[in-house]
Amino acid sequence: AREPGPTGSPGGAPSAAGPQVRRAGMIGSHLQEPFPLEPTRDYARGELTAMLDMADGGESTGEKLLVIDPLLSGVLGLIADSTLLQEHGVTKSTHLTQSPIRFPHNVIVYLVRGTVANAKTIAEHIRHQLSRKLSNDYHICMVPRHTPVMQRVLEEEGVWLDRVRIGEVDLGLVPIEDDLVSMEMGNLYRDCEVLGDRSGLFFVAKSLMRLQLIYGVIPLVRGKGDHAKQVAEMLEMLRLEMHGEAEEDEERCPMIDELILVDRATDMVSPMLTPRTYEGLIDEQYLFENGVAAIPASVVLTAQNKSASR
Repeated sequence: AREPGPTGSPGGAPSAAGPQVRRAGMIGSHLQEPFPLEPTRDYARGELTAMLDMADGGESTGEKLLVIDPLLSGVLGLIADSTLLQEHGVTKSTHLTQSPIRFPHNVIVYLVRGTVANAKTIAEHIRHQLSRKLSNDYHICMVPRHTPVMQRVLEEEGVWLDRVRIGEVDLGLVPIEDDLVSMEMGNLYRDCEVLGDRSGLFFVAKSLMRLQLIYGVIPLVRGKGDHAKQVAEMLEMLRLEMHGEAEEDEERCPMIDELILVDRATDMVSPMLTPRTYEGLIDEQYLFENGVAAIPASVVLTAQNKSASR
């Protein structure tokens, strides 16, 4: 490990006031200490709180109901707790379901994926509120990107109103463990290969660029596969665009020495292999979601009973 210092790393990019911490180590060497991933969590937390504040004109004092896509609740739990949400006006949170909203909040914030099913559910919510003669402000924030399908469905359902606002919030890379970050975009491969929608690759490149704003420009990028090549090209384009805005980061020593991009299409076999670790077997049987696996109580009780009977 060595202290970061001005070495003039090639292709500098502007800094986002990243932390001055000890370098964790180089690729191929033993890490002397855990890599500092907390700044990535701070960024995601900042994006979330900015979105909540925008829901009432930039103030964080208004009372809001936060309606969360169930598939996003795990990610949200990794970056924010109830105290943080309350500090930004969220007095109640609930999952997005078919059931109508029955809470007396003037501001309703939806944190959802931009799917047709979610759009139709939100349309039903708005229609129910209108039938009760309630004048709510609706803020629909899609993760990680805005999709036209949301507004189109609301228009078709006849509930596209002046009080409805649509935006997006890109949480980027969220730390799952001390040495693991994830964008939690489980359908990205399907979108690229089956639907032909490669827009998600841009958000991968954008998240990697943000990583460089925090830890310095990565001097060496390697990749394998067509999608890996596309991400690398987008990353270079973003780096050049950011480089034109500021030059003070050129002397900054990067904390990451090498980036390796691997396209899932180059190895379709590995996910089908049987893991040979306890953690891998638990994942195969019960599936880890956002770093947590839900194990049935019956399994735990059975194991405890067997242990007690010995």
